Amino acid sequence: MLRPYQVEVSEDLVSWTDCGCLHIGNNSAITALVPKPGLRGFYRLREGAVRPGFDQVEMSRGDDHCYPQFAGPATTVELGFAINLFGVARSSCYVNNNGNITCDAPLFVYTPESLIKKQSVMIAPFWADVDSRNPLSGVTRFSSLPGVVNGRQAFGVTWREVGYFSQHVEKTNTFQLILIERADRNPGDFDIEFNYNRIEWETGDASGGSYGFGGSAARVGWTNGQGLFMEFQGSGTSMALLDRLSNDDPNHAQGLIYQMWNSGVPGRIIIPVVNGLPQTETGLDFSVNAGSDFSLMASAGRVFNLNATMTPTDTTGVTYTWVQESGTPEAVITNGNTLTPTIQIADTGQYTFRLYGVKQGTFTASSSDAINVVHPGTFEIATGSYQRASADPLSVQLSDAYAKFNGQNVATVLWTQTEGEKASIQNASSINPTVVLPHSGVYRFKLTATTNHNPPFVKTMETSVIHGD
Repeated sequence: MLRPYQVEVSEDLVSWTDCGCLHIGNNSAITALVPKPGLRGFYRLREGAVRPGFDQVEMSRGDDHCYPQFAGPATTVELGFAINLFGVARSSCYVNNNGNITCDAPLFVYTPESLIKKQSVMIAPFWADVDSRNPLSGVTRFSSLPGVVNGRQAFGVTWREVGYFSQHVEKTNTFQLILIERADRNPGDFDIEFNYNRIEWETGDASGGSYGFGGSAARVGWTNGQGLFMEFQGSGTSMALLDRLSNDDPNHAQGLIYQMWNSGVPGRIIIPVVNGLPQTETGLDFSVNAGSDFSLMASAGRVFNLNATMTPTDTTGVTYTWVQESGTPEAVITNGNTLTPTIQIADTGQYTFRLYGVKQGTFTASSSDAINVVHPGTFEIATGSYQRASADPLSVQLSDAYAKFNGQNVATVLWTQTEGEKASIQNASSINPTVVLPHSGVYRFKLTATTNHNPPFVKTMETSVIHGD
């Protein structure tokens, strides 16, 4: 079996062995050879982070596709065991060629964007434009049956020596995603393991890249598809996650092949998922609450404040950004990097504002929440002037009433009696009910009109009905 050895260049000439050539295959240093006078190369071999196996099923060669084939509908792949991911029990996923798996729907998108924008559960060891059409490129492969890692069942997807769009193979990447069952902690618990042997490119040609660099660079992390996400520092930043910097020096600070978390293997990051929630060093111990939806009364001004909260209350290392998601014209957001911004809207209508909270660390974690604001143009109700009931029968229809919100009928109406002996209101939830009176006298009835907003607009108005002289 081929072993995934990596060659490393030493910057520590004391602890590493002086080697001019390599004996491939035995994972040991050999006698140094100097190829040219005055030049000495210091190298060592180590086994790479990418685990052997987890490659029994081969995806077809292609570009932006999902299993099982380049052209055709995507199907889910069985993990072989159950996991709890964001509170949902799952036993399958979609394997996507472009460096990720998803749970709710296949993903054909080749240009990566911030994971907080995704609306599907996604785990991405390296979301970028993988293109395996060139015969010299490797292909995406995954487990056919549960494998074993440290005695636990595991499912894995391996992208070994894959090229990038459009059919480039002068640079290739080798990386892997392993899901490891950890029911020994809690039912459904598991570990996410990202493994990296080689990351030489970050962008495809169609994503603004040039020779594999720049443009919309790769993203690494996960998202619940509802505003909660985690990305590695350097995601979306050119050259940040690659093996080498632009000056060809090793990228020890952020290069994925050098990173370790919960492991002693360079290039291996292990993220425990406990009770459905991935645990990163930022803790994901915070969440933001944009507040309850609210409605401005028609007479209210068009300048108001949003009042958000954070849990827990320690805001250390957290930054905030408010953005307008819907509604026209565009609102003016003042102090949009605080929990309590001021909003100015130019016109009536319905608006949605979203608050993003971002916590920095080795991983960048985020939480978000949206709030809807409704500012009506008009909300009018009328019950007409008092009405007289005929002598026989003792009834009258309240035919002059109406309830309109922005020119449309409101969601619900309800008539109730507020004065006089008990009368009968027929079709009390219609705008023009009939009231039946017990005998002569004066009666009062109230119309309550309610919109379908959250919270709703509510208006009331009364009218009188007189029977007799």
